[in-house]
Amino acid sequence: MIQFKKLCFMNRIIAIAYLVFFCIAYSCNSGSDLQAKQDAQNQLSEREFYDFDIRNHLDKPGELLLSSIASEIRYIPLETTPACLLSRCRSVEIFNNNMYILDTKALYQFDMDGSFIRQIGKIGNGPGEYGSVLWFNFIDSTNEIVLYSYPTGRINVYDAEPGEFKRSFKLDFDSNGIVEFPPGELAFFTWNDRQSEDPTRRSEIYICNLEGDIFDSIPDERVPFSGNIVSPSHYYVFNESLHYMEFFEDTLYSLSENKVKDRYASFGLRNKVDVHQLELKNQIGVNQFPDFLRIDEVLETERSFFITIEKGLGLYIPEEFLKIFYNKESGQIVNCTSIINDLDNGWPFWPKSVYKDSVLIDYCPAIEFLEYFQANTDDQRRTESLKYLIKSVDENDNPIIILTNRS
Repeated sequence: MIQFKKLCFMNRIIAIAYLVFFCIAYSCNSGSDLQAKQDAQNQLSEREFYDFDIRNHLDKPGELLLSSIASEIRYIPLETTPACLLSRCRSVEIFNNNMYILDTKALYQFDMDGSFIRQIGKIGNGPGEYGSVLWFNFIDSTNEIVLYSYPTGRINVYDAEPGEFKRSFKLDFDSNGIVEFPPGELAFFTWNDRQSEDPTRRSEIYICNLEGDIFDSIPDERVPFSGNIVSPSHYYVFNESLHYMEFFEDTLYSLSENKVKDRYASFGLRNKVDVHQLELKNQIGVNQFPDFLRIDEVLETERSFFITIEKGLGLYIPEEFLKIFYNKESGQIVNCTSIINDLDNGWPFWPKSVYKDSVLIDYCPAIEFLEYFQANTDDQRRTESLKYLIKSVDENDNPIIILTNRS
């Protein structure tokens, strides 16, 4: 009996020791996590906050020379065959020295000379197939392509080389975009519409593993839209932070890898209409809110912001969108219709995407390319390759991709 009591006493001591060790270890881990988040918060606080006043520059048009932001320009006509006949170019991205072109239905891969390589996936209802592609992105850590299949709502994942289907998964929430952030994790953006979901379950962003399993989220702090307009978020990764904003808002947020959120930029749209109650009437060809400013796109490099703005709602004429350039170093803001191409007197450039900070990407339909040069015949300073392209391109060809390298 005495030996049994001693044994019980020793077991209690051992149990207490384990408990103390566990508490210390947990406290240390929790403390390190809290410290990491605090460090991230301090880093965000030390960053420069960009405060624009875009509305104040609407009546101050200016000029921006392409030579001030780039040293060279290159035109890449995409190969045109029945296998890759694009209906309309929606986005162009560069990944692993290839171009990926999304049109109204499918995703296509071209090399950097414009030669067609393959279509990623195909139209259908089987594994790896889709009705159309709403959005796509890349998983750099695994060299994969991820896209949203419509109308199945499945996320399809393909090997970037050779474009083979690998897996798919279904989300239990509606998403309007995806980006790999941080490396090895997927950030899914949600629609700002709580009417179809339980508000207690909603998050601005869900963080998933590469198989689509949710393990973290960013709480929803947005004011929900009650009108009849709901649009996707703007987002991009810049300097190891995720930058994003809601479609009709004018505040850009930054999210650190430790999931700390902070305000990064304010664009100063100063709309008088409550964006959360916008109601568009069924009136084709009518600008229903002529004084309303809506940010259509935000691009950022180490030196600059490129901001595309629609004035008014209901028409959607991209050619008439406002273009705002912001120089981070000087604080200069330029309101321009396009960037004056003084490099080769060619296409009036405006970037639609950015690759690795130094390459700006633009694109245009072949017919618009031809119409511009038919109206602008002065070929001084134009390179021989550009002159040849103008003569050889057909209005039914695939789009022209225009790349500039930063000076």
